[in-house]
Amino acid sequence: RAARPQDPAGQLPLFVDDRDLIPRGSPDPDGRARVAAELDILQMEVTEHVLESYRPMLDELGVIPASQLLEVRSGSEVVVAGIRIATQTPPMRSGKRVVFISLDDGSGCSDSTFFDEAQQKAGPMLFGTRLLVIRGRTRRTGERGVSIQAEEAWDLKEMWARWQDARRQGDGGADGMDDAAQVA
Repeated sequence: RAARPQDPAGQLPLFVDDRDLIPRGSPDPDGRARVAAELDILQMEVTEHVLESYRPMLDELGVIPASQLLEVRSGSEVVVAGIRIATQTPPMRSGKRVVFISLDDGSGCSDSTFFDEAQQKAGPMLFGTRLLVIRGRTRRTGERGVSIQAEEAWDLKEMWARWQDARRQGDGGADGMDDAAQVA
């Protein structure tokens, strides 16, 4: 049997000391990725509320925090946003379906009621997304109670993507809810 050549031409060495070329650790995730991982693993946000990454658009649209709803007069038009924490469709005597959705925005909870017309406008998205933007009118339900009679709803993630596209194209993003509805 013939002995193998010690250093064949063109053969790279098996062991190369290039450890200093390998990046150490993982890059830090951005805020949205960090919150998504927290929700996935812990089932709760620790760093910040999931809505905070959407704050620039929500502020531009005039979204009111749930904690400020008590200060709003009954019958006022408001826009709220949040993560769905409850959906109820109790049986009604009339036979028509009414949908109640509670959103958490980090400052508190808002309760919205979707009657038939608002359900038709929202379509299947009403049950198919967790992050929502809802426009409607306030309704006093007692000294410390306010609910929202919903008129329209949008998928927050979809609205965000279109808002960002509009900003990249130089449109400056949504300019109020009417433009946001076109964006969404």
